Amino acid sequence: MQDIINILFFTGTIAGGLLILLLLISIIGGMDIGGDVDVDAGGDFDAHGDADISDGSLGILKTLLTFVSVGAFTARAFLMNTAWSWTIVIITSIVAGAIAVLLLTWFFRWLLRNQEEGNWHIWQAEGKVGSVYVPI
Repeated sequence: MQDIINILFFTGTIAGGLLILLLLISIIGGMDIGGDVDVDAGGDFDAHGDADISDGSLGILKTLLTFVSVGAFTARAFLMNTAWSWTIVIITSIVAGAIAVLLLTWFFRWLLRNQEEGNWHIWQAEGKVGSVYVPI
């Protein structure tokens, strides 16, 4: 029993450590999505996306690491503090991992929904009156 608790501890710790490392790499790297938009003065829009490893595969890896980390720590906590059977502990840890992934997904979608574009577009200046401080 102690061996299984130790395995769950190290599994959760390694998965959590890798998750934090990947999140730090994402923050330092600027969380680039990989797509860009080229705009001409004539109004032609050329949008294309460049897929790289930071787009989808790391998101899936982070989701998997979150699931494993929360599930392993939940299973360890229930094994140490309750007299539940293995079946109930496994089901509880799977549910806890799934809830953690859903909460994390909901939180990041909420954060991304609140971001704004900081670029100025030429059509936003049409018909506006302005002052020029530097001689042209």
